[in-house]
Amino acid sequence: MHAARRLAIITALTFVCLPSSGRAQGIDFATIDVQTVQVADGLYVLMAGPAQGNIAVSRTPG
Repeated sequence: MHAARRLAIITALTFVCLPSSGRAQGIDFATIDVQTVQVADGLYVLMAGPAQGNIAVSRTPG
């Protein structure tokens, strides 16, 4: 029973703290300009600026 209660408390705290951390950064997501850069055939990098980071995307033909 202790483990279930601990898991419920951790889950509740996660849902309470996560939304506020996004607002604390002060990022206006409506103004972000995402650029797509082709690195190789089927491999792209999505770049959204220095504060947001980059994401690699692999595309297969089909």
